[in-house]
Amino acid sequence: MISLVTINTTFKECIETASECFSREKWALQPSGIELDKHKSKYGQVTNKGVVLIAPAFLGTTAYNKLKETMFHEIAHLIVGPKHNHNKHFKYVFSILTDGIESDESERQKVKVNNG
Repeated sequence: MISLVTINTTFKECIETASECFSREKWALQPSGIELDKHKSKYGQVTNKGVVLIAPAFLGTTAYNKLKETMFHEIAHLIVGPKHNHNKHFKYVFSILTDGIESDESERQKVKVNNG
C-alpha cells in the first residue's frame, strides 16, 4: 500500500533518475520538496517554487506505477519550466522519464475511487 513514506521515497528515486537523464543545472526550476495536495481533480501539480504536490488519493492504494508516472510528469514540468506547458519539449522529456513505466486503467481507477 502507498504511504507517505512510499511517496517520499518514490519522489527521491524519481529525482535521482531525472537527474541522471537531464543535468540539474539546466532544469528551469529546482525541486524543493514534496507535499500532499488539496486539489481533488489532479493527480499532481508543481508550484512555481519547485514543490511537487501529489494527490492524497494515492494513499492506501497499490497504484505504484501511476504514482511514479505522476511524479515524472511533475518533474518534467520542473525540467522544462512553466512556459512549455504540455508542448513537444515537455512531451519529449516526459517520454524519456517514463520509458518502461506502464500505468494501466486499473491503477487510475484505484486513485479515482480513493479520491472520495
